[in-house]
Amino acid sequence: MLTTVWFSVGRLDMTVLPLERASLVLDSVPSAADVERIRRFTTAHSNTQWTEAEQFIIDLAGIERAEEKLHTMVHTSTFNDSMNTINEQLDAYLNAAELVQESEQLKLIVQTILTLLNHLNGSTMYEKVVGGFCTSQLSEVCSAPIAGGCTVLQTVSAFIRDRAPYATDVDNLVEPLTTAAKTPFLSIYDSLLQLDMGNQRVQFELVQLDFEHPVLAARLGEMRRRLGEMVEKLVRVKDQLLAMLSYMGEALPRTQSEFHPEVYFSKLCGFLTSLHLHSELDIEVEN
Repeated sequence: MLTTVWFSVGRLDMTVLPLERASLVLDSVPSAADVERIRRFTTAHSNTQWTEAEQFIIDLAGIERAEEKLHTMVHTSTFNDSMNTINEQLDAYLNAAELVQESEQLKLIVQTILTLLNHLNGSTMYEKVVGGFCTSQLSEVCSAPIAGGCTVLQTVSAFIRDRAPYATDVDNLVEPLTTAAKTPFLSIYDSLLQLDMGNQRVQFELVQLDFEHPVLAARLGEMRRRLGEMVEKLVRVKDQLLAMLSYMGEALPRTQSEFHPEVYFSKLCGFLTSLHLHSELDIEVEN
């Protein structure tokens, strides 16, 4: 196996050493600091009989820049899968943002809550009118008790059941919002940054080679192109999310570190789930 590893790593050739084996070798390969210690130790114990496993590690230490090259090989092999994952995550966010902003059912529910709050507040044109609220606080707003021992949520649920049954279609938002919220948005930035660092490592290893490697050079060009396109998509999705948050009455983040649309989606899902469960409970009571 060592001959295969030596040839593959030395030429950065994944066709000889498949990803699964390259990953295993990477887990075992000595670091640059370990390589030097191994060389000194083996020199001082030149007559020692090593076990097969020990000899394998010693031989790995003899491959120049083995750790760096293996990192490069694993990166180029996993790049497409990583990009596909990121693309799916961004698509989930884009889909969720568009569904929230375009949902007539959600709009009706929010308007109903706003109207009810103003009614309960007894607002007139001479009094303070509730002009809106952060929709991320729907659960808190709807938990407020009102006359008769009911809550805002119960009243809204009854209104939907009696006057606007089509609004129950808002339940269809739960799954796409849940899917989007599984991935913290800022973690997508981190994933793209890691891929960019991997591309830089590939570039560095290409420079270190003492021979031309047109296949790897072409692969690097393709990875850079795809990464650039994905960064552009990230910006577009973020803009769509900001537009959605603004439309839904949310305060926009002042810094990138404060941008957590997944939290908004999770809170909105919590409200929609509560509304759905309460509606089902009402139906069971009636029956």
